[in-house]
Formats: sequence, structure tokens, C-alpha cells
Amino acid sequence: MKMLKKILFVSIILLIFFASKSYAANKIIVLDPGHGGDDSGAVNKKAGIYERDINLKIATYLKEYLEEYAGVTVVMTHTGFKEGTMDLLSRAMVARDLKADMLISLHCNSTDSSTIATGAEAYVTHNTSLPKYNEQCSKLASLMLNNLNKLGINNRGVKTKLSGNQEEFYSDGTRSDYYGIIRCAMKGVSEGDGANVQNGEGIPVVLLEHCFIQNGDEKYISSDEAIQKLSRADCDAIVEFFNLHIKDKAVSAITLDKENEILALNDTLELKETIYPEWAEDKTVIWTSSDEKVATVENGIVTGKSEGTAQITATTNDGGYTATCKILVKILEIQTNIDEINCLVNENIEFDYKVVPTPKEDVELTIEIEDEEIAVFNEEGMINIKAEGETNIIIKYGEILEKKVPIKVNSLLEDESIVIKNLKQEHNKLTKIEANTLPEDFLKNFEISDNLEIILEFPNEIKDGEEQYITTNTKVKIIRKEDGKLIKTYICKIYGDVNEDGKITASDYGFIKNYIIKRGLVDVKVLDVTDVSRDGNITATDYGLIKNYIMKGTKLEIE
Repeated sequence: MKMLKKILFVSIILLIFFASKSYAANKIIVLDPGHGGDDSGAVNKKAGIYERDINLKIATYLKEYLEEYAGVTVVMTHTGFKEGTMDLLSRAMVARDLKADMLISLHCNSTDSSTIATGAEAYVTHNTSLPKYNEQCSKLASLMLNNLNKLGINNRGVKTKLSGNQEEFYSDGTRSDYYGIIRCAMKGVSEGDGANVQNGEGIPVVLLEHCFIQNGDEKYISSDEAIQKLSRADCDAIVEFFNLHIKDKAVSAITLDKENEILALNDTLELKETIYPEWAEDKTVIWTSSDEKVATVENGIVTGKSEGTAQITATTNDGGYTATCKILVKILEIQTNIDEINCLVNENIEFDYKVVPTPKEDVELTIEIEDEEIAVFNEEGMINIKAEGETNIIIKYGEILEKKVPIKVNSLLEDESIVIKNLKQEHNKLTKIEANTLPEDFLKNFEISDNLEIILEFPNEIKDGEEQYITTNTKVKIIRKEDGKLIKTYICKIYGDVNEDGKITASDYGFIKNYIIKRGLVDVKVLDVTDVSRDGNITATDYGLIKNYIMKGTKLEIE
């Protein structure tokens, strides 16, 4: 019958806990009212005081007080019973099954050998294999004793006591503790090594003797008002130890104004946090970087230190809520879609450029062509080639950066000709090229005079054993044989081939998705082929087309 009662106690407690736990509490505290039922604990018959009743009242009030705070779930090993007993292992298993952050066993002291012994004392494990055992439990116990001392109760100190059985050990080889509630919470078994305490499987415990039940200390437990003062003192210590806050003033969440950012080397950006609710009491934020060699952070100001990626995390002091921002640090540069223009007179050349990372608003970005007798920008922003010769496009980012792009303009001789079939010429680009096109098949689209030849220049080297395909940004160079002069360069564009390997794969899908969703970086040289749908925007439609091509075999339009 007694065993059935013990099982029923534990089952009801766990059922109540899991039924009410609709969110992940930050801290789980289990309160154990010492003794109960047939086990009355210490008794002061003259004052009519039974320890089991006092312990239960202290625990009940303490639970009520703690539940005024956010980020904590409080569970009692039992809520009182008239008959039978509840053994120490069953009590400890309530905390172990919940993986509690702390088990607090609540008691009152007694003595048969002294008429002057008074005061409060606490017992913790002597095991020091992890800070959460002896070190942290001692800190909490000290806070509790100090608070009781403020009520006038003598502070007898934080203590440890070894098991009387010299052959009883924890899994790390240290001697077990004397008090069963501590020993069972650490081990999870009545006998043997039990849980791996050095790996953190032990449950930290504070056994608190609030005062003696006689010798004058009974005044601290002789009324509900007095007991409430003890419970409030315990509560204040726990609140301080776990840094808890009243529910309507507690932090419930944190967000950052940025999730993914690109930052120039040696530049800074500011991350701004928002704490919820607005009236939260403690809005302190702790900032950390996953790699301080790449980026550092101080009070939300991020500084780029070297090229790479780092995750910046903002953690609330109250509750430990977090928000993160991924930072890509990159050397500041001017990107252009073409590094050198080789073309013929009367062509229009599509030219794009940008500063990476995003330029500052207070730094002027300018562009000009040195010799406008040779080339000029037209109203559409393209370069209109007017005459043979050489000049430069000059792009300046304030006084910080400058880039020159050479323009070399030629004319075909009377007996020279270039005819391109099946492919589409868009200014200096060649499109209408299918993925997985072999060079020999591609060259069948060209008819050139005998004194000219074609040289293909690929943007990336291929690995041994891989097939070479025509890729995005493959250069088709037309060379005059007799003098080796470069007459004209075409740039190949395959919509969807963002990684310049000539194939349409999940890698291309990932590039586009990261660009849209995570503010990834796409070089201006491949920005045009990222617009797979050709609608002038880079959206989810573009990576959706690639995804369908890969997974469903849906044909991609190459026009």
C-alpha cells in the first residue's frame, strides 16, 4: 500500500508538470517538503509543532511566491499526505525525471542534547566534479542562510557530510554524501555508482534546516505569518541566484533589426536590439561573436576584422533569450560585369558595376569614359561605341577606391566576317545557350573568315575527369591570325548557371535563394543570369524555376 502511494505521488506530480508546461521554462526548481504522513520529523509537543507540517507550509508558500516570477517552473515532490511515507529516492527522482536545475529540500532542525542550539544551516554535496554541484549549491545556500539571518536566525553555515559507508562512491570515484536526498539526487539509485556525475547527470541539491524546533527558535515557525517570512526569505535568495524577474517585468524575447549583413573589412555597422515586453525591467544585453578574428562586437557595434563569416549573438541578461545576425566580412571592392571590353565600332555594350559591400550614402560613386570621341554612355546606360581606338572607363568611390576598365575598339577588314547562327546576340553577350553544352557543339554556331580564329576562355578550371561545358562568362575571343590581334570578345550567358560551371544544379539554386532570403553575395558578373525568369527582378520565382528544373525536369526557357 505504501509503495502504491509513493508511485501515485510521483505520477501525479509529473502529470501536473507536463500538462501545465506549455512553454519551455528557463529554470526548473523542485521543492521537497521534508517528511510527511507517518513520518512527522521533529516534534515540539509543548508548542504543538510537527516538522512535517511546517516544511509543507514553507514549501507551499515558497512555490506561490516563486510563481510570481517569469522563466521558472516550480514543482513539489508532494503536496501533503496523511498516511504512509515517501522514500528519499522517490523524492529525488521527481527532480531527476524533470532534469531540474535545483532540488531544495526544506526542513527544520532539532536536538535532544542541547538547550542552547539554535539557528539555520544548509547541506550540499561535497562533490566538486562540476561547478553546478558544490560550488553553485553553496552559493545558493549562503544566500538563503544570509536572508534567514536578517530575520534574526543564527547562521550556522553551509556544510557537507560524507556517507558513513566508506565503500559508497559516486561515478567519479568520490565518496557519497551522508544525506539521502542529496545522494539519491546525484546518483538516481539507492545503491551503486548510478548516474555519471562528471558528465552533469547529477541533480544539484540544497538541504536547508531553517531553524530549530525548540530552544526559542520555535518563534520563527509558530504562526503562518512567521512561516511566510521564512518562505519569502528563501524566495528572495532563489530569485537572486537565478536572476529571476516578476512576470509582468520579465523579458520574454529579443529580436535584432538585421539577420544577414555584408560588412566591409575594417568597417562597422550597428545592430539594434528590441526587448519584449517594452516594460521589461532588465534590458541588459550581452553581445558575443562566434569568431572574433572575423568580426568583433561591442554594445551592438560590429567591426569587420578579416574576410569570413561570423555570427553575432545578443543574449538577454534576464532569461537568456537570444537573437543572432550572420555577418559576412568582405574586402571593399568595385565590381564590374566586364574587366576589359574588346568590341567593334557601332556596337552597344551592356555595362554594370557596383561597390561591394553596399556603399555608404555619404561617399560619392562616379563613372566616366576618358575619351568620349571613342565611346559614350547613352540614355539607356549602355556604352555606345563610336570610333576605333582605346580608352578607359573610370569608376571612383570617393577617394577610397578607383577602377579602370579598358575599352579597345576595332573594325573588321574587308575580307573578314563573323556570322553567328542559332545563338542570340544581346549587345556584347551571347545567350540562347542550353546548359551542358560541349565546346565542340557550341562552336558549330560560328562561321568566320579563314584569317580569323576563335579562342575560348573559361572562368573556372574544371577538376580532373569532369566534362568541360560552355559556362556563364565563358569568353569567346575572335583573334586575327596574322598578327594575333584580339578583334572582338563575346561573353556567354546561361540563365540559371550562377556558379559558372555550365550546368544547372542545386548549387545555383542555393546561390539565388541565399541572395534573396539571407542577403547572400552574388558577383555582378553573374547577376544577370540570376534573373532566370527574365522579368527584371531577382525573386523566389527564379530559384523556383531552377528547383523545378532539377526535381521535375521542367524545361528552362533559354530565350
